[in-house]
Amino acid sequence: MTRSIEFYLVLLGFPINFLWEMLQMPLFVFPENMPLLVSSLICLQATAGDAIILLLMYWMLVLSTKSRRWIYDLNPLRVTGFLALGIILTIIIEAASTSFLDRWTYGELMPTLPVLGTGLAPVLQWLIIPLLVLVLLRRRKDLL
Repeated sequence: MTRSIEFYLVLLGFPINFLWEMLQMPLFVFPENMPLLVSSLICLQATAGDAIILLLMYWMLVLSTKSRRWIYDLNPLRVTGFLALGIILTIIIEAASTSFLDRWTYGELMPTLPVLGTGLAPVLQWLIIPLLVLVLLRRRKDLL
């Protein structure tokens, strides 16, 4: 049975992003009395958002290339566009989440980008994971 590229994008991206979210937790500030289950659910919610971001990145390139199979015809412009979308969305989401939405706070260990103040870990997440997912997806030539 052939599955869609979107299915595998989420299938591959979700667990990798969840692992990243869990590993970067020490870089954020959480209430001391927060149960482990609650903090894990926060990471799960963030991972669901990550999956949506991956899909948005993919669909934006589908619109610009007019092909759902653009991942099989990569070039530097497409890869740069794909990564740039993720980084731009991350900067916007992080800025909103650490300010007026007050969803999370960076801890002292979180390095931040100069001027923007965006956490370096989330930015690296959107440089590394999308590239890894693209490499893994390209191995599946049967996707629609």
